[in-house]
Amino acid sequence: APADETATRLLNQFRLETLLYWLSPFAILLVGLVLYFTLVERWIYLRLAPAIAVERIYRRLYRVGRPLAGERTRAETAYEFMGKLIDKINAIREQSRYTNYLARTRQDVEYLTDLYQDTLFAHHTINKDDVSTALNLWKHLRTRLMMARLHVIARKLFAPTKQSASPIHKKIASSFRSSQ
Repeated sequence: APADETATRLLNQFRLETLLYWLSPFAILLVGLVLYFTLVERWIYLRLAPAIAVERIYRRLYRVGRPLAGERTRAETAYEFMGKLIDKINAIREQSRYTNYLARTRQDVEYLTDLYQDTLFAHHTINKDDVSTALNLWKHLRTRLMMARLHVIARKLFAPTKQSASPIHKKIASSFRSSQ
């Protein structure tokens, strides 16, 4: 009986060590991402000149929001992009159960766009407090925009339109209609 307990204990120890061995790269990556998005990113942006930091934050907003806003038009201004993005977010809010989560998106996008426009055209200077506020808004806005993008992707994957419906979807829909 003691030999069986020892073998069981050694086998469990081996399984745990193997699991930790294979999960350690993911844990290191997760810790690295958390550190980057909580400490390093803030440190990087606050070391830059305020106008440059705001411009980079806005570029990130543009990069993450562009797939939601749709095709880029020729000579599109920041305000035109903002309008398209807000319209799309409002449409997503109507279809989604995360309406409260996406509620502040409009104000945040407007604030970042106005701040970006101020860096380009205003005569007053942007200071570190503006950068800090923009960075805090961006951290929350980034996750909301990612959620909206995931919602759009999920809608495309799981709710095919009539034109793009596969033969299986068409057969299920026709059998459903005929049974009613």
